[in-house]
Formats: sequence, structure tokens, C-alpha cells
Amino acid sequence: MNTLFIILLIIFITPYIVRLLAPYIMKYFFKKVQKNMENNMNQANNNYNQQDFNSNTSNTKQETTHNPAKEELGDYVEFEEIKEETNKP
Repeated sequence: MNTLFIILLIIFITPYIVRLLAPYIMKYFFKKVQKNMENNMNQANNNYNQQDFNSNTSNTKQETTHNPAKEELGDYVEFEEIKEETNKP
């Protein structure tokens, strides 16, 4: 009888305890998620800035070097497709 009373007490009290603790648990969880997202955003921002810096420095290097292969290439020619009309007998 004593065991049954303890089991019923746990079953009926657990939802109230969960209701009281849920806001604090969710607050902790969302703070942790927010911190992870901020870290990811800062890391992505740093990577973007680093790539932008690298592309700026590589552009200046490419402008100063002379590439004779580009001069040997011909003009760009755009071709248009022409549909052939079939005569139906």
C-alpha cells in the first residue's frame, strides 16, 4: 500500500514540477542555441571578410601580371539556333 501511494504521488506531482521548471529549462536551452548561432555567424563573417581581403589582393596581382594567352584568344561569337520548317504534303 505504501509503494502504491508513492507511485501515485509521483504520477500526480511530476506534471506540476515540470510546469514549474519548464520555463527555466527552455530559457537555458534558448540561450545556448543563441550563443551557438552567434558564434557561427561571427565565424562566417570572419571567413567572408578573409575571402574578400584575399580576393582584393589577388586582383591586384592579376592586373600586374601579363597573360599572353588571353591575347591569342579570338572574339566571342554568339550563335543563334535556326528552326527548319518542314513542308507537310
